[in-house]
Amino acid sequence: MDLSENTLVLLRDEAYVFLCREALEQQLAELDREKQAIVDTRPPFGVFARKETREAFTRSLQMANETEAALRDRVDQLKRLDDWIKPKLHDAIAAYLEAASPEYGFFASMRQVFAAWRTDFAPLPELATAFAREVKGYRELVAETKSSAKRQVEALAHLRNAAVRLETQAEHLCVLARDLASFAGEDTEIARDLRLPTLPNFHRVAWVGRLALLPAESCIRESTLVENEARAFVAAGTGGIEARLEASETAAALHRERFLESYWTQLRAYAQTNYVEERDVDSVLAELAQRYVQGNIAERQADLSRDVFEGER
Repeated sequence: MDLSENTLVLLRDEAYVFLCREALEQQLAELDREKQAIVDTRPPFGVFARKETREAFTRSLQMANETEAALRDRVDQLKRLDDWIKPKLHDAIAAYLEAASPEYGFFASMRQVFAAWRTDFAPLPELATAFAREVKGYRELVAETKSSAKRQVEALAHLRNAAVRLETQAEHLCVLARDLASFAGEDTEIARDLRLPTLPNFHRVAWVGRLALLPAESCIRESTLVENEARAFVAAGTGGIEARLEASETAAALHRERFLESYWTQLRAYAQTNYVEERDVDSVLAELAQRYVQGNIAERQADLSRDVFEGER
């Protein structure tokens, strides 16, 4: 997939801005040395120096100051143009990478992954509370020496139903975590930075089946541990969960931007070598001002006119 014509134009214009600024900075550095040389020729006795000498010194220093002011004005104009170009170029490169680079596309899609994780996580505390309640109810029946087998089976059915709902919801989150881990692969930095929150073991459907076969003492001990784990998860709240998600979202954005900047650096170096030719700074300024300043003003003016027209209808 090739870069669009608009992106190539932006890269070329960015290259012209960089090279023109570089040339101007070099001229300013040279001018600074010339000014110092002029200052060194200052007449030693001020008003007692010859008039011609004083006037020659003043003219030389004034001309140097005027040249410096003109050069710095051009540098400021180029900086402002750079501020117009870079956001547009950033967005153009981002759009290209989203379509052409699976790796960049992964980082760009992480917002949807984290949003999906939040959505799937939302009912989990309530499901864990219901599961813990059913675990407690079954344990209390087991502890009753006179509870009937029928009541225990009914309690187990309720417990298993709660376990199925909890495990199904937890599995949705596990799928997202596995997909994330699969992409990170051997890249330890990405694996470290893009982590989803760690959850308790909520795959409890098979455990419920084993629970029914345990002796009463073992059943009571194990069910107490599982209930406490579920209740501790609920009591901990979502603060830590949200903090982990936000940290991963920030890391994904940083990795995405780092990837884009790396590719942009390669494009920039190529553009500075291949997309430009030797040109006068003022001609570059005039062309870019027409394209980015006047062009954007005209575009915005058209938008305002359209808004007014639509408002009057």
